[in-house]
Amino acid sequence: MNVAEHRVANTQLLILGVAEQRNGVTVSWSDGHESFFHHIWLRDCCYCDVCGDSYSSKRYAVPSDISLEAAPQSVEIDSAGGLSVRWAPDGHQSHYDAGWLRRNCYDDASRDLRRHRPRLWDCELSVSLAEVDYADALNTDSGRLSFYRTLRDFGFVIVRDGPREPGSVAKVANMIGEMG
Repeated sequence: MNVAEHRVANTQLLILGVAEQRNGVTVSWSDGHESFFHHIWLRDCCYCDVCGDSYSSKRYAVPSDISLEAAPQSVEIDSAGGLSVRWAPDGHQSHYDAGWLRRNCYDDASRDLRRHRPRLWDCELSVSLAEVDYADALNTDSGRLSFYRTLRDFGFVIVRDGPREPGSVAKVANMIGEMG
């Protein structure tokens, strides 16, 4: 299973149970996995209307204002299947989507699944070249994503069927970033 499939599969997982610990919360998942989340990490990751905007990742709450002693008054699975935490001492309410929590598990095994693994150059490189179609990469989101992933994975990308007039190389380079 590649990382993208892993992420899609994880959005279907359910939180079966939560258990409060001294310094965090253990979440039990429908696939048997257990995740531990520290209280301070959960509190910092709140993106409610008061704390921040999850769409833009803009923060309204200043992390240094969060007490290192942050602890939940209550922890439960909410009606949407996510995690709901009411924090002491201020009663602040945080909600965490189950899919978001699972994608952001930070235990070693979960982080290892998300880790990027570049393709090593070996004899198979000549069989499966790191190439994309110019028009596809330029004009479609899926083509552009393939271009970026190929560049990321191999460290280079061969762009096929591109324009041949002067300035064409700059057009391809500008797909990566503006040239000065």
